[in-house]
Amino acid sequence: ALILPRRVGGVEIDSAWAERIYARADWIARVDHLAGSDVLLASAAQKHALRAKTGADAVDMESHLLAAAAKDAGLPLLVLRAIADHAAFDLPRAAIDGYADGKVRPLRAARALLAAPQETLALIRLARDSARAMAALMRVVRLVDGEFLAPR
Repeated sequence: ALILPRRVGGVEIDSAWAERIYARADWIARVDHLAGSDVLLASAAQKHALRAKTGADAVDMESHLLAAAAKDAGLPLLVLRAIADHAAFDLPRAAIDGYADGKVRPLRAARALLAAPQETLALIRLARDSARAMAALMRVVRLVDGEFLAPR
């Protein structure tokens, strides 16, 4: 799923900029709130708890940092996110271990998968959904072209 939130943390996105994107790609989901987390929310229970606490429609680990920087600099904000792991999905251990400290670690992923081979299908599903999410994001980037440029 692709989402374009109205606010990220406590920062409002530039609504005119968002409308320019929607005009070209109206199938992007409009959501109210994208929350930020400084830690990975790997389980459905963790994602549910954050929603209960914040009312957020989705969560990521990067956009709130961008939002804070934009706010501090007085710049307009637009955030488009591709969601690969939905709220009811528990990340497989191999995915968690395989992407530790912001780096891809294939040997850790392989060890985790050998320890829990029953998670193979979940890992394949996550890889497939991640590829689909990236393809959808790239489709929008090509479609809206210069509309991603910040308003003047």
